[in-house]
Amino acid sequence: MTDSISQEQAKAMLRWLNQNRQRILDLYKDQYIAYNEKGIADTIRFLNQFSSGYGNYTKERVAMFQDLTLDDILKEMDQELDKD
Repeated sequence: MTDSISQEQAKAMLRWLNQNRQRILDLYKDQYIAYNEKGIADTIRFLNQFSSGYGNYTKERVAMFQDLTLDDILKEMDQELDKD
């Protein structure tokens, strides 16, 4: 597997970025400092490192911990710390 993209892919990405420049700027308007300092490609690369996630965090945690008491959770944490 290669980490680089083809010249054709790079041109297609730049074409898309240019066509959607204003939309991207509007979407990331709070990130204007990064854009002005690094340019749009580096800014998007940086922002793509982060994810809004998926699923429902609260419901998943309720289901995961519904049968545990606070003491159970604290004991588990202590056991994990003792392993180190």
